Amino acid sequence: MKAMILAAGTGTRLRPLTALRPKPLFPVYTVPLLDITVNQLVNAGAHDIMVNSHHLSRQITDFLDHHTCSGASLSHSHEPELLAPAGP
Repeated sequence: MKAMILAAGTGTRLRPLTALRPKPLFPVYTVPLLDITVNQLVNAGAHDIMVNSHHLSRQITDFLDHHTCSGASLSHSHEPELLAPAGP
């Protein structure tokens, strides 16, 4: 199964917290939201996961590059300009 995580928002409702960290990387206790989502998708049977992002995209890329996920391929798509909900 393939999955896509839509994470291209700008985090405006959480400012000023999102000035330094994108919302998908906010921790719940010590685990980033994106990590929780990826693990849930893997547990549901996803083997190919793509994450799209816009705001502070490099942090998302770094997270995915260092994420260890058994049995799933993680990829990233950066939206240089937000394309609205139908963009991805």
